[in-house]
Amino acid sequence: MSSVRIRFALASILTLWSSFSFATPTVTITGVSQSSASAPSGYTISFSGDSTSNFNMSSAKLQVDGVDAGSCINSDGGAGGNWRPRTRSGSFTNTDFGAPALAAGSYTFTLYVYGGSNCSGTSASDAETFEITTVVSTLVLTKTGTLNDDDGTAGVSVGDTISYTFSIQNTGNTTISNIDVTDPTATVSGSTIGTLAPGATDASTFTATYTITQSDIDAGSFTNTATATGDSPTGTNDVSDDDAETVNLTQTN
Repeated sequence: MSSVRIRFALASILTLWSSFSFATPTVTITGVSQSSASAPSGYTISFSGDSTSNFNMSSAKLQVDGVDAGSCINSDGGAGGNWRPRTRSGSFTNTDFGAPALAAGSYTFTLYVYGGSNCSGTSASDAETFEITTVVSTLVLTKTGTLNDDDGTAGVSVGDTISYTFSIQNTGNTTISNIDVTDPTATVSGSTIGTLAPGATDASTFTATYTITQSDIDAGSFTNTATATGDSPTGTNDVSDDDAETVNLTQTN
C-alpha cells in the first residue's frame, strides 16, 4: 500500500472519529427515602444515569456530609442487581455500601459513579439534601368549662349546667385519623374527626354539657376529665390525650 493510501486511510479514520460526540457523563439523584418509619433509619438513593454518552457505571461510592459512607462497590456486570455497566437508572441502599443507619437529622448525600472498577476512571456525581425523621404521633386536648345560670337565680342551683368546648391539636408530624372525644360524666356532642393534619387544630367539632347536682354544690366545685383518641398511620386508637377541667361552684347563703 502506498504512503498516499495510508495517509488517506488515516485521515478518513480521524474524520469518522471526530464525528462522534462523547458528552461529559452525568448522574442525577432522583430521590432519597428512609427505610423505616422512625430514626435511626436506613435509606435508599435513587438515581438516573446519562443516556447520551458511552459511560459505563462500573463502580460507585457514597458520601454523607462529605465523609465516605461505607466503601466503594463494583458492578456485578449482569442483570438482577440494581445496576450494571451502562445502567441508566437504579437505586442503592445504605447496606449496599455497608453504611450504617442514620439518626434523625438533615444530611447531604453525594453519589459518585465511575467508569472504572474500584472507583477509578471517568466519574460523575450529584448531591441531594434529605432529612431523616422520627415519626411522632401526638394529640393535645384542651377542655374549657363555662358555668351557665340556667334558672336565673343568684348563685349556683341544682339543674344549672356547665358547657364544655374541646380544642384538639395535632402536635406530631403524622396525620391522625378517626379522632373522638369521650367524657364519662358529661354528655358529648359531635361526630368523629376524619383526619387532622400535623399542626392543625380542631376547636369546633366537639362540645359537651353537664348538669349540676346538689352534691356538686356541696363540694364547691366540679372536676371531670375528657379524653381524645385517634389513629396513627400504623395503629388504631393508639394516640390519645386527656385534660381535666375544674369549675368552681359559688354557693349562696
